[in-house]
Amino acid sequence: MPVACLVAVLLVSAPAPAVPNPSSPAGPGGPSASTQVLPAADTPSRSTGEAVGVAPGRQRRPLSFTPHRLDRCAFYMVLEASWNRGSMESGDSMDKLLITNGIGLMKNIDSRWAVGGAVDLHWEGGIMKVAPTVRCRRWFAGEQSVEASLGYIANGTRTDDVLMRAETGLVGPIVGVRYSPTPGFFVQGGMCRYRERRYDYEGYVPYSQPSLPEHWTHDFSKAYGGIGLSGPGGAIAWGVELITLGVALALFEM
Repeated sequence: MPVACLVAVLLVSAPAPAVPNPSSPAGPGGPSASTQVLPAADTPSRSTGEAVGVAPGRQRRPLSFTPHRLDRCAFYMVLEASWNRGSMESGDSMDKLLITNGIGLMKNIDSRWAVGGAVDLHWEGGIMKVAPTVRCRRWFAGEQSVEASLGYIANGTRTDDVLMRAETGLVGPIVGVRYSPTPGFFVQGGMCRYRERRYDYEGYVPYSQPSLPEHWTHDFSKAYGGIGLSGPGGAIAWGVELITLGVALALFEM
């Protein structure tokens, strides 16, 4: 009986067997089973983290028909239509209307700047004028932008018109600054140059003895401002303008 009590005391007081450490090797032969499981459980979490960190965004295209930054495209087309009101002093409201359509190409040289050029068609007073234009755009957050343009209208008023009337038309440099809150819409303002030509006759001259008219010209600058569409919206506006022009011509000939 005393022996049985002594054995029971020894069993109770004996230390519990040590639990193997997962980070320590099980023996000289290599890592334990627990260390072999940890990398397998850790690998999916690392790969998942990498997939989230390098998730691809919008793919950059070489050419876009809508103005975008360098992360979206390397080049973009200039497809614009704008409707402006000039400060021309005239009783006819149509004389104050300046419609401009532009087509060209711009290059994003970095994430903030784009440069390029376009050919602008200015319709004013029933006469179309052409102006090659250079442009520079500064990008801001959210693809907002400010763009400056400088064009030159070389085809001024006609010199072979012998009618007794006054002519006023666009000529020379035309500058503009446009702000785009979104790539497809802009508001703009600028200055353009006008040339006024007047013909004067001295007294009555019979048709058998025609005389050459005396004329004089006067150049002056006026401001303009308006709104416009870019990209697909500008191209659609071109189509609407052509349809409207065709309908107007058809009604005029009837």
